[in-house]
Amino acid sequence: MPLSRRDGAEKPAGPFAPLTLRALLFGCVAGMFLCVVNVLVALKTGLGFGGAQVAALGGFVWLTATGRYARGENNVIQACASGAYLSMFAMDSAVAALLMFRGRLVPVAALFGLTLSAALAGVALAWLLRRPLVLEAALPYPTGTSTAHLIDALAQVGGRRFRRVMAGAVAGAAVSALVQAGTVPGSLPGALLGWPGFLGLAVSPLVLGMGYVIGLKAAALVGAGAALSCLVWALAEGCPLDLPFSQHLAHPWVMSPGTALMLTSAVVILVQNRRALLGLRARLGLKPWKRRGTPPARGAGRDGVGAGAVRGQAPRPAAARSWGWALGGLGVLAVAALGLRAVADRPAALWPALAVALPLCLCGAVFSARASGETGMVPVTSLGVITFIAAAPLVRDWAAVLFAGAFVAASGLAAMTMMNTFKAGSLLETDPRALVLAQAVGAAAGSLAGTAGICAMARAYRFGSEGLPAPVSAAWGALLSGLVQGRVPASINLAVAGAFGAAAAGLQLAGVSAVSVGIGVMIPPAYSAVMLLGALWRRAEEALVRRRGRPAEDAAQSGQSLAAGLIVGQGLVDFAALVLKAWGG
Repeated sequence: MPLSRRDGAEKPAGPFAPLTLRALLFGCVAGMFLCVVNVLVALKTGLGFGGAQVAALGGFVWLTATGRYARGENNVIQACASGAYLSMFAMDSAVAALLMFRGRLVPVAALFGLTLSAALAGVALAWLLRRPLVLEAALPYPTGTSTAHLIDALAQVGGRRFRRVMAGAVAGAAVSALVQAGTVPGSLPGALLGWPGFLGLAVSPLVLGMGYVIGLKAAALVGAGAALSCLVWALAEGCPLDLPFSQHLAHPWVMSPGTALMLTSAVVILVQNRRALLGLRARLGLKPWKRRGTPPARGAGRDGVGAGAVRGQAPRPAAARSWGWALGGLGVLAVAALGLRAVADRPAALWPALAVALPLCLCGAVFSARASGETGMVPVTSLGVITFIAAAPLVRDWAAVLFAGAFVAASGLAAMTMMNTFKAGSLLETDPRALVLAQAVGAAAGSLAGTAGICAMARAYRFGSEGLPAPVSAAWGALLSGLVQGRVPASINLAVAGAFGAAAAGLQLAGVSAVSVGIGVMIPPAYSAVMLLGALWRRAEEALVRRRGRPAEDAAQSGQSLAAGLIVGQGLVDFAALVLKAWGG
């Protein structure tokens, strides 16, 4: 449902009207800066951050200073920055692992090509998934929803929704600052009782807001996965009070179910959505969406996804669209192949690595798009681990498997960010084609900045040292060293994985999201519990609204605005804290 426009905001004259030079310029500059910072943060802490809200707030200042503020242009800024700031994530871990375990640096051209092709592949796959997941299934996409509410509220300074977003942001920032300063424990009452930090209730306004946005059904499924994780801690691990979550996550009864649930559900979702994916002919313009005797698809025409027509404009010839997609796909594939060929230890490893990586790239994009839409969380590094497990027995080339996994993870992340941008665009009524072009431009800018940044860091510092510990790189390298020698990782139990894989297929076919359950297994239970609280808050508010006879639509937008503010507030503080930790050591 589009956001309300009480202030008579602008309606673009054409689909690409928001794609202005000033929007692309600021989006690229902001995204390139955030990309380099993200690389440094990842090598320091193993974490990444999403800067969509940061880009939207910066876009508000930039657009106001250079002319008139427009929602569509700020949506383009956010899309462009989103394509840039996470473009190097996963690839930077692979670069560091190659240097730490093999003592060599990736050629600059190969790294740029792999990074850009992974980002563009994710954007293209997201375009195919937009109709079934954003328009038809109408998944909540918490990050995209909160970004849209922020962009819309910035145009209504002083209005009720603006005040709700700002109130949530102040509250979220204040609580997060207290946690970052150590004044308030990160988990209650676990920290007070001496339990591991991943148990109890996380003091996280961001996760609380995500729970409100996704609703009770998805939050309950995430909680079911968390219940399994807690049972493993209590029964299989003996309730150790000094257990870190990373060690708990490596337990076979945690890693095996989580991996199987996510991978199997991704494959089933791919099969369930085969009509949308096989409908590529319609996307290319070879046949119209509307068939004789059937109503037009919801949202067709107005958002530019129908027969390719925008009102008042002639559609592009079908052959031109077909050739454009074909040449673009072949170009991305060729660049990815050349990049993998340059980093592989053996030239013969290229083709088996591609044979494994490309199907997993598709599955990873579907999983990332679905998981981020349902829960707002995607453990992207797990996509790399799944690729390692699948590719190592066939490829037997350490470097080729490493970068195949990084490619799958990076493309899944690009698909996730693009889907969140599509969700924001659907709420703000921005044409999706403008957003695709903006994110593609941002991906090119981010790939360039990230490649230059990590190569400079590799020459100036030593990866794996106290200053740049590169924890994900160390974990990936150690795992691969065993896999390429034919050893199953201790964290994977094949029998357990098989049983949960069968259960995931049954759940998904029955209409129950195994993706949400798998996410619940793989994230700290303290987060899942707070997410469930956020969903219960929403259910209680809806019941109160019905009892008072107020319009449900107004109440929903009011609650969404407050939840979006909580997400934005903690996101800004966490972003600042990560930057300070990265630079301050």
